[in-house]
Amino acid sequence: MRRPPGLRLWAALLGLALLVYSSAVVFAQEGEYANRSPHLCGNCHEDEYDRWVRSDHGRAYDDEVFQAAWERARQAEACLSCHSPSYGPVPGAWAFAGVGCGACHRTIDDTRREGDGYYYHGTMNVLSSAADCAGCHGADHALTYGEWELSAHNGPRVVDCFGCHEPHSTGINAVDGATLCGSCHLQEAPTTNPHMHQDGGCTDCHPAAVHTDNIHMQGAEPVADCIACHMVTEPDRYGRYLSNAGHTMQVELAACTNCHGDLHALQSDTLSPGG
Repeated sequence: MRRPPGLRLWAALLGLALLVYSSAVVFAQEGEYANRSPHLCGNCHEDEYDRWVRSDHGRAYDDEVFQAAWERARQAEACLSCHSPSYGPVPGAWAFAGVGCGACHRTIDDTRREGDGYYYHGTMNVLSSAADCAGCHGADHALTYGEWELSAHNGPRVVDCFGCHEPHSTGINAVDGATLCGSCHLQEAPTTNPHMHQDGGCTDCHPAAVHTDNIHMQGAEPVADCIACHMVTEPDRYGRYLSNAGHTMQVELAACTNCHGDLHALQSDTLSPGG
């Protein structure tokens, strides 16, 4: 006997609900808390979730630039290993879109803890080295880690990703670039030094001092801060990806031409033949 359309619809919805429920049960049995949907983590970690949902990681799949690039790549599954790691090959197997908690957190003990009348998830840790970020930020069109490796920040006094970036919002750990860089580079130099008998120079341990008495930091608006000169990003020739992610901290020519290029540009109609 043929089922009425309404009955088939309800049967389909019930099947979907059972699939979602069974998936939740599997997650609960496995005890891998980090791989659950960030929405669940947000029930307790509200501040962290609010920062994440608006971050580059939270929008890594929905971002219009990624969606356009993904369409050009014919929706290659390889792209989702970084932009939405919860992806599964079976249709409808997505736990959530974007780069979720499990990309950086790991469950190291799934024994649930009790306190204050509540049950909490097991003990977790966070991946915290620059090399941990390199899995997605280290090759192809995501060059950040490779550039950082060559920079002064990867020196005797390491300044890694978390030294500058807030992990949940993916923004910087200060109100602006000058404040962030100045937290290290504007520290007063010590007047006494017990290490002068050691080989090497001061900047092996202490950040290089910044001279703020210059037109870029003291001149008329708009004032260029440290990031404007030392972290200029450049797209590739197609304007799709970054060929320079700005993490070598070297002052590139583009840092000057971004502001001064129009002042010195040669006009074709003023050039004489062979001039």
